[in-house]
Amino acid sequence: MLLSHIIEDDEALACFARRYSAQASASVAQAYLRRARVRAFFNSSGEMVAGYVLNCRAPFRYLSALPGTDAALPGTSRVRDFCEVTCIWIDRSVGQLDRVALYVVCFADFVRSGKRYAIGGSTHPGVVAVQRQALPHLIYEGDALIDGERVPAWVYYGSLRTGLVGFARDLVRRLRRTRSRKAQKRRVSTVSEMRRDATSG
Repeated sequence: MLLSHIIEDDEALACFARRYSAQASASVAQAYLRRARVRAFFNSSGEMVAGYVLNCRAPFRYLSALPGTDAALPGTSRVRDFCEVTCIWIDRSVGQLDRVALYVVCFADFVRSGKRYAIGGSTHPGVVAVQRQALPHLIYEGDALIDGERVPAWVYYGSLRTGLVGFARDLVRRLRRTRSRKAQKRRVSTVSEMRRDATSG
């Protein structure tokens, strides 16, 4: 079970930035991290193995790189109705259940923020497919300049309601996948034991 808390000191924020950069192949300024809410997750050895950023104040990291996208936000809403969940990274050593727990905490932080909408984004189609279950409304799809390199990017948003529905669906999917993997391991183990018994007999 991973433990998490909000980090604020410069050393911890620098560690977060390094780990995120290594996982995402993109950088994040420490000045941005200082003005946002940075949550890090730690394993039993005290090693930082995952984290994300919740930013509730404009300018937003996602929108700042995409000119002209403010018009794509809900017409009846204002920038102050939004937060963004960004810089999500998870070390490969983190198990499926702990990944689920991370998203549970992330959604809880969104609820506690008091904001109506959350903005998300990614340059990885697989991540986009998962996140848009909770954040279905597309803001931008096209090339973006990230760390001096032009890459395909997607930015999107969702409300608390769409977030809850999408999160619940993804949670069920992840739990089913975890249960299926465990069942598969048990079947493989049983078959191996039967073969050993047959050989020894």
